[in-house]
Amino acid sequence: MYSKKVINIFKNPKHVGKLNDANGIGEVGNIKCGDMMKVYLKVKNNIIEDVKVETYGCVAAIAASDTMCKLVKGKTLEEAEALTYKKIVEDLGEMPKIKYHCSIMGTEALHKAIKDYRDHHKNEINKGVGKMKYDEKTTLAKALDAIDGPEILAKYHVPCLGCHFASQELNSLTLKDIHDAYGVDLKSILKDLNNSSLEKKKQEIKTPAKKLIAKKVIKKTVSKTKTTKSKKSKK
Repeated sequence: MYSKKVINIFKNPKHVGKLNDANGIGEVGNIKCGDMMKVYLKVKNNIIEDVKVETYGCVAAIAASDTMCKLVKGKTLEEAEALTYKKIVEDLGEMPKIKYHCSIMGTEALHKAIKDYRDHHKNEINKGVGKMKYDEKTTLAKALDAIDGPEILAKYHVPCLGCHFASQELNSLTLKDIHDAYGVDLKSILKDLNNSSLEKKKQEIKTPAKKLIAKKVIKKTVSKTKTTKSKKSKK
C-alpha cells in the first residue's frame, strides 16, 4: 500500500522533464519490470543547481525518482553520492518492500549522471584546459591542503602521513617521492586533485568539517611522533 505522499507526488511530480543544458546524464533500466529512468544534472562549482528526470514506470518509480531529485538539488556531488535508497523510502513514507528497487534505480541513475559529469571534466583536464595546479612535484603539505586532499590521498592508500613522516618532511617530500617509495597510483591522484581544484567555487569555500578533523588528527599524530622521537634521542 502506498502512502498519501507517494500518490500525491505521482500525480504532481515537480522534477519531471529534460534539461537541455545538462552537463551530466545517467540512464538505467530494468527490463524485468519495465521501469526506465534518465537523470539530467546541471552542475556548477560542484553544486547540483538543477536536476530533472524522465521516468517510464509505475507509481513507485515516478515518486521515487522525483523525490531523489528533490533531495539532491542544491547539494554537492559528494553529498548527492551519499544519498541511499533508504533515505528516499524514508522520505516517501509507506511503500511496499517489493517496490524498493525503484528507489535503488533512482540512485543508480544519479551515480551514472555524476560519473558522466566528472568524466567530462577529467577529459577537459587531460586536454589541457586550464593550468594543472598539482603535479608530481607537489609536496605532501600542499596535497593535504587541497580540496578533499586527505580523502584523495587515503583513497589511493598513501601511508598514514602522521605515522610515517615528521612534520618538516611534509614540506619537502613530493607526490613523486611517495610514488617511488610506495608505488601509489600517482596519475590518478593528480587527476583527482586537479579535478577537485577545477570544481572549486569562485568565492572562498569553507573547509569541510571532515577535512578539518583529518588535518587535526594528522597534526596531533605528527606532534606525538616528533615528541616520542625527541624523548628517545635524549635517552
